[in-house]
Amino acid sequence: MEKVTVDDLVKMGLGAMLMAKEKVENLVDEAIKQGDISKEQGAQLLDNMRKEAQEKVAETDKTIREEIHKQLKS
Repeated sequence: MEKVTVDDLVKMGLGAMLMAKEKVENLVDEAIKQGDISKEQGAQLLDNMRKEAQEKVAETDKTIREEIHKQLKS
């Protein structure tokens, strides 16, 4: 069995995020087409989700860096 590296995990996480982003964008587009939300509401929703995702990525990056630093010290 091949060993999974941190780099592999990061790549998998980024791939999952991209797939989720596309899914959300498609759902918002569909809601706009059906008249459930306006284009402005859709744009605001996507903007809010992007900001939240960026915050989560920054938090995850910090956690990973701290854990690597801790492991290197021990």
